[in-house]
Amino acid sequence: MRTLRMSLVGAVALALLGGLGSAGLAQDDPTEPVGIVVTLSDFAHVAGGDWVDEADKPYGTNYGQEHSYTWEATDPRLSGAATYRGNWHGYGSLDSQLEGFEWSVVNDEGSWAGTGYGIFSVGARFGDLASVVMHGAGAYEGLTAFLTFDIAHEEDTARGLIIADEMPPFPEPTE
Repeated sequence: MRTLRMSLVGAVALALLGGLGSAGLAQDDPTEPVGIVVTLSDFAHVAGGDWVDEADKPYGTNYGQEHSYTWEATDPRLSGAATYRGNWHGYGSLDSQLEGFEWSVVNDEGSWAGTGYGIFSVGARFGDLASVVMHGAGAYEGLTAFLTFDIAHEEDTARGLIIADEMPPFPEPTE
């Protein structure tokens, strides 16, 4: 019985050590997928039109918006000085705007750049969501970051993944 108990303790110890070892490898492997949370701070309006209230207009545009931020991510590869550039189409009767934009992030190891789209509305009436796909350069070459902003619930936060793959193709429609 003692031998069986010792064998079970040894097997559990080896399993735990093996699990810790593989967890350590995953953290050290830059190609391993990782979930991230990004917090935006230090907002500054750099260029472009002023923030426009489209509520009194049926339709309007606002091109050339540029803002700067600091990104602090749970994975430091996506932390750094961030720049937003965007164009907006406002629909006053809906209190909403459609937005196309570019994000870039730079730090000492490399950079990220990508494009995205979003819909924003007063009181999240039609959604306050945006998504961006960013490609890494420098030390991050070959990595892709997929981020979603849920402005209605977490105004200055993005959540997503960093993976060592390109964006998968869209699936074919089913019949």
